[in-house]
Amino acid sequence: MEALRKRYPDQNSRSSVKIMVPGSGLGRLAFDLAKEGFTVEGNEFSMIMLMASSFLLNACYEENEHVIYPYALDKSNSWSYADQTRPVYFPDIGKSRTDVPSNFSMIAGDFLEVTQSRSESFECIVTAWFIDTAKSIIDYIETIYRLLKPGGCWLNVGPLTYHYEDMLDEMSIELPYEEVIRIVRLTGFDVVREERIVSYYTINRLSMLQNQYTCAFFEAIKPVTP
Repeated sequence: MEALRKRYPDQNSRSSVKIMVPGSGLGRLAFDLAKEGFTVEGNEFSMIMLMASSFLLNACYEENEHVIYPYALDKSNSWSYADQTRPVYFPDIGKSRTDVPSNFSMIAGDFLEVTQSRSESFECIVTAWFIDTAKSIIDYIETIYRLLKPGGCWLNVGPLTYHYEDMLDEMSIELPYEEVIRIVRLTGFDVVREERIVSYYTINRLSMLQNQYTCAFFEAIKPVTP
């Protein structure tokens, strides 16, 4: 978000900036980018994610109107029964209180398939915890390059927890980060920023156990002239 605000500081002109968010999950990142004024298209393959995101985006209007107890069955690493049985309310923001000043849409389907005819369609592509879902990460990199307009940017953050690594009946490629970023450059991108960012994923903040990732963040630009 910070990188996009810096790249596009004028909020009044952000509606002309088309952003795609592949692997958008429940849609929160895409939704927040739309709130910033960008024209955003989320993409998701998982039917479970699509059903949940549809409910959150289309059927939740009031802040904290629903309650769940996600830690009730966590028997290990709890400090107290109160921690285990505490409620979690959602959504943390109601649509009725939110003004989305630009287009926001979701497209269902496999990222590689739904984008076949959309070359040079986006000013920016944002991937968060996504590129390791590929059977071939090279296909993702080449597709992202093709989808971007000349001068467009790719922002990525996430680990490399390859989803098909242990599936013996699936052909997949699992590359270390240094090879991934080398292929990003060989594809034609100019990598202008790289960082390592500590991140948590679906953690119980009151648990004795906290799983932590050191994620790769990079910003890459598709040159105006190849």
